[in-house]
Amino acid sequence: MSLGASRTAVANYALTYWENHNPAYRSIPDNCTNVVSQALAAGGWSQVDGYYTQNNAWWYDAILPIQTYTWVNAEDLYQFGNVNANRFHRTDYLEPYLAGDIAFFQWYTEQSDRMDHAAVITWVDASGMPYFTENSNDHVNKSSAAMLAEHPINDVWSAYDI
Repeated sequence: MSLGASRTAVANYALTYWENHNPAYRSIPDNCTNVVSQALAAGGWSQVDGYYTQNNAWWYDAILPIQTYTWVNAEDLYQFGNVNANRFHRTDYLEPYLAGDIAFFQWYTEQSDRMDHAAVITWVDASGMPYFTENSNDHVNKSSAAMLAEHPINDVWSAYDI
C-alpha cells in the first residue's frame, strides 16, 4: 500500500543525504525528522498549509527560517501522518517492511510516551529485517538490532507505509 509518496524516491533521498546534508535545507539539532520530511517531500508528499505549531500542517519555508513543528519533530510528524492527515498506515508485523517506509522510535518511555526519533527504512534483507538510514547520528542501512542496542532504555518502534 502506498499513501501518496514514492518509496523509491524517499529511500534514494535518504541514501543520498544521510551524511552530506542537502544544502537546499537548513540543518537543525537532532536533524532526524527534518531529513525524513525532506525525503517525504522528495517522494511526492505535498506540503499542507497551516499555522506552524499545528499538527495538521506540514511545510518548510526555504526563504524565511521557519517550518512546521511537524516538519522537524518526530512526535509531531507522527501525529500529522498517522492521525491528522491520514498519510501513514501502520505496518503490521505480518506485513513485509519496504524500503522507503518510515520508522518512529520511542527511546525515553519512562519519561514520555512520545516518538523521539524518525528514520527511513532504506533496505530490507532476505529475512525481512529492516535497515534504517538516519541523520541525527549519520547512519546508513543500520540494522534494527544496532539501532536498539544504542538505546537499551526501550525497544519500542513502529514502521509506517507512506
